[in-house]
Amino acid sequence: GLVSSEANYLYLDELTGNVVPWYAYSGYKEYVMWASDMYQKGYMRTLPAGTFYDVLLATWMTGKVGYFNADRQYIARPDAPDYSDRQPPQGLWLKGEEDATFVMMPALKGPGKSWGNKRYVLDAFIGGAGGTTVVGEQVSDGELIRMLTIYNDYNTNKDDPWFREVYQGVEGVHFTWSGEPWNSSKITTPVENVPPKYRRGGSNIGVGAFSAEPNLFVHEAYRQIWLYHIEDKWVEKYAITPHKQINILDMGEELFDAYNVAWAAVSGQINPIINDFATRSWDGEIANINTEWEQYLNQLYAAGLDDLIKNFYENEAFRVYTPPEVYD
Repeated sequence: GLVSSEANYLYLDELTGNVVPWYAYSGYKEYVMWASDMYQKGYMRTLPAGTFYDVLLATWMTGKVGYFNADRQYIARPDAPDYSDRQPPQGLWLKGEEDATFVMMPALKGPGKSWGNKRYVLDAFIGGAGGTTVVGEQVSDGELIRMLTIYNDYNTNKDDPWFREVYQGVEGVHFTWSGEPWNSSKITTPVENVPPKYRRGGSNIGVGAFSAEPNLFVHEAYRQIWLYHIEDKWVEKYAITPHKQINILDMGEELFDAYNVAWAAVSGQINPIINDFATRSWDGEIANINTEWEQYLNQLYAAGLDDLIKNFYENEAFRVYTPPEVYD
């Protein structure tokens, strides 16, 4: 019943008892059955040819689509017209459909009891892009002290006036309030209207996953969505939590490196099996899903998945993922 996953997520399958990737998880079987049925009945459609994002937004703007993905960064945001004006709801309102009403849902539910969407990252400390910043050996102790001092000053007290001006901008210069100060969203001043001496440079200190609290002042729709998100604890209810996550921190360097070598050796045999099953299920070419699923799993295990499970996914050195406490 998962409607989105991540290649590095592993799940404990209740039917087989094995730790498996998404493509061998029994929930995936339930999903392809549901998706194929929805597609064959005409409830789901594919997009016409063209640049994906442009075609997607143009299709949404016809107003003849029942489900939209809401991008919290750009939804109903008048200061970002290049993105917001091409998306619902703002795009449809501007086209004259001012009475159009939209119902917001936290996630699209597929079949089964386990469902939801993936998060951008599962932990603050991860390898790769968007994760932990690596400081090279060429950075001197003095430079590192300076970096950490700036970072500490920037993150210690978000109610500090200095921090607020650095992070949010100067009231009356970079923004005005849409309502009560610090209890409403900001109305951002266009860059060309900001005096030159107050204009910001091209870089800043990123807080990213280390920020303890969301920025509730970006714009009104963003603020309202975040408040619903926090009050109703959407992460606990709707975010996918894998049994394990393939990464160097959870596996250790030796096991992680060995896994990458093993995966490279068998991926050429496994991926065509995955793609063939997905294509045939989408095209409605599977008559008996239970029989086909068993054959599909047998093919995967014979192609190398069995060894991956035994040697890596169920290796005792590969720790089980423990989700952080997101809410108080």
